[in-house]
Amino acid sequence: MTVIREDLDSSILQEEAFPGGKIVVLSRTLSTQDVAKDMALRGEPSWTAVMALEQTSGRGRSGHSWISPPGKNLALSVILRPSLPSEQSPVLSMLAGVAVANVLESKGVSAAALKWPNDVLVDNKKIAGILIEATMIKDRVRDVILGLGVNLNSDQSDFPGSFPLPPTSYLLCTGKPWDVLEAAQAFLSEIRALYEDMEARGPEIVRERWLAKWAHKGHLMTYDGKVGRAHGVSREGFLILSMQDGSQVTVVSGDVLPVASAETSPLPGDDRHQEEVWGS
Repeated sequence: MTVIREDLDSSILQEEAFPGGKIVVLSRTLSTQDVAKDMALRGEPSWTAVMALEQTSGRGRSGHSWISPPGKNLALSVILRPSLPSEQSPVLSMLAGVAVANVLESKGVSAAALKWPNDVLVDNKKIAGILIEATMIKDRVRDVILGLGVNLNSDQSDFPGSFPLPPTSYLLCTGKPWDVLEAAQAFLSEIRALYEDMEARGPEIVRERWLAKWAHKGHLMTYDGKVGRAHGVSREGFLILSMQDGSQVTVVSGDVLPVASAETSPLPGDDRHQEEVWGS
């Protein structure tokens, strides 16, 4: 993979090589997602990635903002062109989550876990988030911009205000800093390895790995003002909640948060649709 470091202030380009694609490293940008989208439209190949040392107007899922101060965190977007039907595109978010958790654990972070649909947690605190933006042609995925935001070198003072989930960082978890470019290379390498394995073995292997790291199976969760128990994940990657009245709700998208001190005893209806649900 060729690494192109572009300094927007001095217009200096520096290239480094490692197999597989290229990373365009910007000193500053509004959004790596937007840059990667433009590059995809211009015909840049799969596994072209964009990272920024500072991101000033990034976005997460559902329009949430994600801003990365200079040199603190990883803001990364990569172009993919998967051979997937549109209904299977959520599996890419699951794949990226597993990859991030694997790399963090290999770097000394204990028990990284996954929250549906796109967060990576450590000790119930958010360390990373994933954003998938797909362009479709009929019922097929034409290209995907996979966005990754990882808190690397932030300390507690970098997290002012309140959050639905308390944030953490690699530095706070391990006491050690991590070079942002080295982190980008590590995450991309693991994403690519899991992606190639998915192409060889099918998307089911991704779901199995995601479920093995799922933080909230059997936990009470809040969604749209209601409380249900996290029952499983459908084959399309949607969350299945078992409700108190015995019904089940399929959550396609939205904010789903754990209820504090959730119990794991079954709710009525937990035995429904077993054949359709992953994690039952």
